[in-house]
Amino acid sequence: MPASPGPLEFQDCDAQHAGAWVDASSAGLSPRGDRGATGPAALRERTMKLRVGMQNVAKVVVIFFFFAAWSLIYDQVNEHSARPDRTIHLTRPVDRFPGIIQPWTAVIYVFGGIALPLLPFVYNWTWPRLRFVLTCYAVTSMLAFACYWLWPLGIVRPIFLGNSLGERLMRGVFTIDREANCFPSGHTFFATLGGILVWRGGASGAVSRSTWVLAVAVCATTVTTGQHYFIDVTGGVAAALLGYTTTRMLMPPTKRVVSGRAVTVPSNASHGG
Repeated sequence: MPASPGPLEFQDCDAQHAGAWVDASSAGLSPRGDRGATGPAALRERTMKLRVGMQNVAKVVVIFFFFAAWSLIYDQVNEHSARPDRTIHLTRPVDRFPGIIQPWTAVIYVFGGIALPLLPFVYNWTWPRLRFVLTCYAVTSMLAFACYWLWPLGIVRPIFLGNSLGERLMRGVFTIDREANCFPSGHTFFATLGGILVWRGGASGAVSRSTWVLAVAVCATTVTTGQHYFIDVTGGVAAALLGYTTTRMLMPPTKRVVSGRAVTVPSNASHGG
């Protein structure tokens, strides 16, 4: 009969470390395994988990306050641009193509418009990558806010009187968003940045392709819901590309070898997190 582990040693049953014999005292673990862990090693592990948890909470707080500040600034610019003596109007897409308004696409417009700015954080969760994402958003938004202020383009929206989900959603949008801040389209530049940052964040091919499909759909719905002109979509894509390129210049990535392969990371990635 094989000898059972003594009081100072145990066999780790984790599948990745099976067969490894260690000194329980030096590892800070009980002879039965890590469930009864005590000692310096267990304390370090608990401290590390607490630190990771606190960092995750801090990241959520930073993201929340970023979008809260963004909303406040957007609303102020929107109020300024919506003044009747300042607002500029062009020929609406619906005036040329009456069938272009499709209320059901509001579901994509609303929920896709919420998901795409948040999805990049899933694939850029370390502090350096998170800062890069927020900087992309900030730079692009500053470009957009400047356009809203200097060229206050507005649009007369269609009337949605039905009870379908899409029409109810659009009536809700109209209560919080004035008929201004059209060029460039905010939904479009966030959708474009979402596709870029998820792709560059290392998402799988399937996730990247799905994100781009959603991004294109959201861009299209800015017109099919009557929120924007065609030129606003073009401007949104251009603003996103310019914002991303500018951020890359401000925070140039570097190549590092991770697990035997070269990985592109932001230049300040040494700060960890």
